[in-house]
Amino acid sequence: MHVLKHRYPLLAAAGAVLIVFAAVAFRGVYFRAAPPAPSDVPPRPEIVLDLNGTPVTAEVVSSPEDIRQGLSDRPLMPRDRGMLFELRFRDAHVFWMNRMRFPLDIIWIDGDVVVEIAENLPTPKIGNIPYTHVPKAYADRVLEVNAGVVRETELEVGDRIGGLTAQ
Repeated sequence: MHVLKHRYPLLAAAGAVLIVFAAVAFRGVYFRAAPPAPSDVPPRPEIVLDLNGTPVTAEVVSSPEDIRQGLSDRPLMPRDRGMLFELRFRDAHVFWMNRMRFPLDIIWIDGDVVVEIAENLPTPKIGNIPYTHVPKAYADRVLEVNAGVVRETELEVGDRIGGLTAQ
């Protein structure tokens, strides 16, 4: 760093800024005060979805805060439950496994059609960056269910999710 500071002052300054930014970001992800326990969260609207004949009751979230929180920090979720993210626009919405305590299948939905599936996404290990999935398809909804539900219901890209109205 000493050589960089004298020969390349801008590079050294950029490196220092990057180190500070990484430290702040790391602290925000791993050392943030825990949000309220799920029992403290007010009830959200629910919808019963049909995944190839299997009913799944999903909490519906649409506010930026609820979308950001998602299922993070929950100890578990019953097998017949899920969370439906009603997003404000079609895009390749990136989802990550930040502070997750159980593995998930994530289903990207455009209208009521499955456009992408990521199965059995792992929980983060202490000190590791949480797994992130960048979809290749545009969607306006995302459904998170317990890992294995996609396989059990034989859900595939192109299938329709019952209970949704195409937007």
